[in-house]
Order: sequence, then structure tokens, then C-alpha cells
Amino acid sequence: MMLIVQISDVHCGPMFLRERLRTAITEINSMRPNIILVTGDLTENGLISEFKLAQKELKKLKADKIVYLSGNHDYRSTGYLLFKEYFPFTQVTETDEAVIVVVSSARPDRDDGEVGNRQNLWLEKTLEKYKNKTRIVAVHHHVVPVPDTGADQITVVDAGDTLRSLVKSKPRTLRPPPQTMEMENLRPASRPRGQRILRKTRRSFLQLLQRSNRKQEKSRRQAENRQRRLRGFR
Repeated sequence: MMLIVQISDVHCGPMFLRERLRTAITEINSMRPNIILVTGDLTENGLISEFKLAQKELKKLKADKIVYLSGNHDYRSTGYLLFKEYFPFTQVTETDEAVIVVVSSARPDRDDGEVGNRQNLWLEKTLEKYKNKTRIVAVHHHVVPVPDTGADQITVVDAGDTLRSLVKSKPRTLRPPPQTMEMENLRPASRPRGQRILRKTRRSFLQLLQRSNRKQEKSRRQAENRQRRLRGFR
């Protein structure tokens, strides 16, 4: 069975907790994961010194494949020009069992995220291409706030379009990778509750999409009926 571990928001910078990160890396490596997802905010302010520090520390991670993606803090200052230099990444990582698709939501000097129409269309085509595999979509920002996790004002501004692309493609995995390391207490995050929440959230998205489709169909039929009545008066 493939093991995927996610670590995120290490924020190398003025408030960086070096020993805590090293403890987390030691624990992650002890799990001997096949893939490690590093999902953004590797730096605090997108500075060269912070990228160098993040690169030095994260090189200690050990896995068959390590997938990086950027966060909003990494795109501060001129970080959007530096990220790929220090953390080269590809948007599609394929294994025998699964495919991991990276969606970039970070934008220069903005805290909120945006996926964009071009990337959403690419996402739909890519997920369709790998429909016979377990498909995992990795993105830094929450598409919508996750229930029972407190206030979250920093999501993607085009959440509706992004959700449509995800739901339309029916990915087998529409949630964060299954193992998440909490930097606060350095223990594996509780999974069952989060999975239940996300399954419930996905059902809500599907129900909203179905209601929207029914409303559109109803509006279309009403418009057709009006056109018929108007032709009848002529």
C-alpha cells in the first residue's frame, strides 16, 4: 500500500521553529513514506535567505518522490520568481496506483488564492486523462472553509469554478492527502473525523450542483415556453 505524507506551512523566516521542524522531519522519515507532499508557505516573506533556509532543512526529507507547491507567503516580495529555482516541481506526479495533480493557487503579494479559468480547464482534462487511477488534487488554499476548523477568510476567490471542475471530474480523492503532520504537537493528525467532514462537504457540493442544474433546466424550459407563446401570437 502506498503511503503519502503531507507537511505544510513551515514558514522559514523570523519566527521559524527550526527544532520543531527537524523533529517533524525525523518522524516523517521514520514512517518511510512513498511520497511526501510539501504544500506551500515554505517561507514567511518570499526572501532569498528564507528560500535557502527552507531548501537546506527540507532536503532532509526522505521519500521516493517529494512534491512541492507554493503558498501565498512564498509569492511575497519577488518570491514568485524564486520558488521554482529553489523548489522545482511538476504539476503531475504519477505512480502505479495514483496520480497527484498540483494546482497553483498562489498569486504575487496576495493572501487569497485564485486558480483561474485556464488552470481549471487544464485540471478537468488532466483528471479525465487519469480516470482509471486514484486522483489526488493538491492545492495550498482551502477551496472553501473546512467545517469545525474556525474562521478561514483566505480561500480561493474563484471557489465556485474550481469546485465545478473538481466535481465534474469526479476525482476519487477530493481531500488533503491522508497523513497530515501537526507542527503544534508533532503527532499525526486525526483522520477519521476530517474524512467524515470532507465526505459530507463533498455531498453538499454535489447536491448544490444538482439543484443548480435543475434550476437551469427549469429556466430553459420556461424560456422555450415563452418563445412558443410569442410565436403563437404572431
